[in-house]
Amino acid sequence: MTAPAQAIDFSKLTPIELMFGENFEEAQQLAALCEEAELYLASFGWCEGVKKAYFGLGISDFIGIFLFELMSPEDAQDKFLWVVAGDIPPACLATDNCPNPAVALHEYIEKMKDRCSTALDQGKIDVERERNMMQRIMQLGSEVLGHYSDKLN
Repeated sequence: MTAPAQAIDFSKLTPIELMFGENFEEAQQLAALCEEAELYLASFGWCEGVKKAYFGLGISDFIGIFLFELMSPEDAQDKFLWVVAGDIPPACLATDNCPNPAVALHEYIEKMKDRCSTALDQGKIDVERERNMMQRIMQLGSEVLGHYSDKLN
């Protein structure tokens, strides 16, 4: 039996129109990451558009985690999706077991580790590239989660 889906914790999110950075430059960079995330989402044929966007967490132009409410039929399974974008491969994540941006980041890191291992096993990348990618993924987790640890507990 699978665990029930966890509700999204909107107290950890900021509506995109209220998003701000530590300064004007960071606010602009985070806005660009949001646009990148929305364009990534829109690249999928099943995405009919976005009703509302929320900022989860981010660091300048390095990474942004956003929650999008999708324009979709009432019976659609996923009305909300997390999108991770930035100086890393983008990804969409279901909200079922990701109630907040920190958990979504953890899920992203786990998925990227799996992708690196699979790519190595399939001969798509060599051991050195896999090691470099894994180091980057682990750095991502420690830097970003460390930066936001006081806000995401």
